[in-house]
Amino acid sequence: MKEIFNKKCVVIPIDEPSPIAYMNVYEEGDIWVKKKGCEGCKNIEKCCGNCPLLTKDGCLLHLQSGKMKPYKCIVYPTPDMAHSWCQIEFECVKGSNKGKLRRLKDERGKLL
Repeated sequence: MKEIFNKKCVVIPIDEPSPIAYMNVYEEGDIWVKKKGCEGCKNIEKCCGNCPLLTKDGCLLHLQSGKMKPYKCIVYPTPDMAHSWCQIEFECVKGSNKGKLRRLKDERGKLL
C-alpha cells in the first residue's frame, strides 16, 4: 500500500471535476491544497485554445453534463508546473514547505 503514496497523486471529489489537493509534489508526503482556481480567469484560451472541444461557451464535454471533463483537463496544471498567465495557487499543508504558497504564474519551483 505504501507504494501508492510514493507517486504524485491528486485528490478530486467525485461530484466535482476539479482537484482540491496534490500529494508528493516536491517530496514524499507533502500535500498541496488548492487555494485559488480557474474561476474568473480571463486567459482560459491559453490553456484550452488548442482543444477541439472548446466552443465559445466553454468546454463541450463539460457543458453537456458538468461532470465529463477529460482526465488531462482536470489534473493539469499541477503545482510543480509554471504558466505565466495562470492564476491557480496552492498552499502546502504538510511537508517541509508547510505554510508556503505556490503560484503557477511564478517561475517553476518558486515558493512564497
